Amino acid sequence: MRVEDWGTMSIEFWAGVLLSGIVGFPVAIIANLYSDQVRDYLGRRRAIKLNKKRALELQMYQRVLRLVKGDPLQTLLLADQRYSILSSYCVSYASIGIFAAILYFRQAILSVVSPFVPLTAMVIVSLGGAIIGFAALSFVLDYQTTMRKVRRFSEYEAQIREKWGDDAI
Repeated sequence: MRVEDWGTMSIEFWAGVLLSGIVGFPVAIIANLYSDQVRDYLGRRRAIKLNKKRALELQMYQRVLRLVKGDPLQTLLLADQRYSILSSYCVSYASIGIFAAILYFRQAILSVVSPFVPLTAMVIVSLGGAIIGFAALSFVLDYQTTMRKVRRFSEYEAQIREKWGDDAI
């Protein structure tokens, strides 16, 4: 075939070439990469993840068990978590107040400093408040999960025994 005839080839031909390249190239790479070594690595990684999940769940079980038995250290840690939640929400609300104050006194602030300063302060306060608010939310979710497991300890213990076996506990 001559170079001059390339322009007369149909669009279906070039679409087929392009499609086979788009589909065939990644499939060939994946087929070559999915070797025995990669499968072995993925199997080991799956086992590592399962062991980590098991260790975290058993650690949570031990924490709940100590709370159910009335361990003073765990009770103090739970009270400290409640205090952290309250403190985080107070800081988050204070940041909302500071943001509102900056907006309210915007004209007075702009008469003294450049517009960049209040904008920067508002961004910093907003981001800080949001981060602390999300931290408080994660503390609340952890606290609720722990207390739910404490209230339904017999069901929770049965689930742990069923999932990981009697010897794990």
